[in-house]
Amino acid sequence: LAESALLAGMIVPGGIMVFAFAAMVATGQLALWPVLLMAIAGAMAGDSLGYWLGYRSRSSHAQLRIHRPFSNLPYLLGKADDFLARHGTRGIFFARFVGIMRSAVPRVAGMQAMGPAVFFSSSLLAAIGWALLHVLPGLAFGILLVITAHISHRLAVVLVLLSFSVWM
Repeated sequence: LAESALLAGMIVPGGIMVFAFAAMVATGQLALWPVLLMAIAGAMAGDSLGYWLGYRSRSSHAQLRIHRPFSNLPYLLGKADDFLARHGTRGIFFARFVGIMRSAVPRVAGMQAMGPAVFFSSSLLAAIGWALLHVLPGLAFGILLVITAHISHRLAVVLVLLSFSVWM
């Protein structure tokens, strides 16, 4: 939710967190379905909050640019407008996978008064795809860690540290 609704993706790496929780599924610490459903619910909640804020304000871009977070990133609204104009309803789906567009496009869709049914159906499909894109590799990584730990605990630690180093 925070990653997509509040432009906090640099502070709250939702994708990395979902990946890590999915890796914990392989170790038996968590169950798969709750992790997957919570990832979908968080993505939907973030998009919905952005849409609602945009729909509620329906301000002109000039008025919205003076408010945070857009005051720090003045070009973002224009890019989100262009993105949504170029891709239409598919833009809602694509934005979920394009970093900073993830938070701006739902708000612009709300500002443009895109129909809620159209927005939420595209957003739900995107949330499901995004969750699967993070949960399945995380699950595979967790299985790899479990197998590696059976061979050598040191090798498993090296694998975790290497993965963390690459992420940093």
